[in-house]
Amino acid sequence: MKWVDGYTPEERWRQKEARLSNWHNYFAWFPVRVGLTKNKRRIFAWLESVRRKGTYYAEDMSYWVWEYKLK
Repeated sequence: MKWVDGYTPEERWRQKEARLSNWHNYFAWFPVRVGLTKNKRRIFAWLESVRRKGTYYAEDMSYWVWEYKLK
C-alpha cells in the first residue's frame, strides 16, 4: 500500500506555526505565570488546563515565547 500525504515539510511547519500562534488549550504540567493581581503579584497555574499562545522567533537560535492565561 502506498500513498502521498500531500504536504511538504514547509507546509506542515506553516500549519503547526499557525495552530500554535493562536490561543489553544494546554495542560500546565509545570508552573506557568498566567497573570498579575492588582497589586502586581504574579498568578501561577500548575497541573490544570490553561490557554496558551506562542510567538516563534528564528534568529541565531529558533525558539518559542509563550503567553498563558486562565480559561
